[in-house]
This record gives sequence, structure tokens and C-alpha cells, in this order.
Amino acid sequence: MSFSCFLFLCNFYCEVFAFCLDFQSHNSQCFPVYLSNLPSDALLLFQYMKLANERPNSITLVSLLGACTRILNIRLGKCIHSHIVTNGIELHVELETALLGMFAKCGHIQLAFRIFNSMRNKNLQSWTIMISGLADHGHGEEVVSLFARMEESSFRPDCLSLSAI
Repeated sequence: MSFSCFLFLCNFYCEVFAFCLDFQSHNSQCFPVYLSNLPSDALLLFQYMKLANERPNSITLVSLLGACTRILNIRLGKCIHSHIVTNGIELHVELETALLGMFAKCGHIQLAFRIFNSMRNKNLQSWTIMISGLADHGHGEEVVSLFARMEESSFRPDCLSLSAI
């Protein structure tokens, strides 16, 4: 499919969802909606954005990482991480949490821990994602240790945190 044909289809989806039709709207409005429903197609759209020299914003990057997580595409997730680092994109808690979730869910626990340990502003979600990633990939002792660290850090587990164990 050509790039112009692909843009036409994307604009059609934007019309359906009553969003603006300029390409930049994919970055700010359509893209997160698109990603949440069609992760494989969203990742393809990211490739086309790169070809068109369009720079995804942090909201789009969070959504892209979510798409990688949903379809367990670690290769593209690593490319997106590289894009973030190479372009000096500022890491905020949502972007760090999306990276953490992608690495943890895809079984790259060491990379997940590297992201987790570098986070300045951990929240309950980041603790839960790391604990869940450890549990999902058979790291029982680390789960107990990290859960204790979470409680020492004044975070109180909620039902999601407890179910991760």
C-alpha cells in the first residue's frame, strides 16, 4: 500500500471519529485511539510517520509502546526506546511506565529493572508493573523482595498490586 493511500485510510478513520484531518492530528488525536484498537496497524502507521519525517510526541510514544506490549513486539519496542534515547525525548512517568511495562511484559526483566531503578518518580502503577513482570516470568524471590521495598517506600498495595503476586 502506498503512503498516500495509507494516509487516505487514516483520514477516513479520522472522519469516522470526527477528528481533524491533517496529518498532525494523527499524532495528537487519532493516533492514541487508533493504537488502542489496532496495535499492528498503529505500528505500521509509526513506520510511515518515520518515512514522512514526522516526529511522534510523547503521547504517541506511550501509545506505541502500549501497542508493542499488547502484541509482544519487543523488537519494535526496542526501536522505539532507541528513538526516545537518540532524540533526547524527555522521560516523564507515563513514558517511563510504558517502557517498563513493555520490557516487563515481553520478559526482558533486566531492561525493565534498569528502567524501574532509573525512575525518579515511581508510582503505584510502576511498582505493580515491575512486580507483575517478575511474577509472570518466574522470579518469585524477587517479587517478595520488591513488594517489601514497595511497602517500605510508603506505597500501599491496591487490589491490582496484590493480584500481581
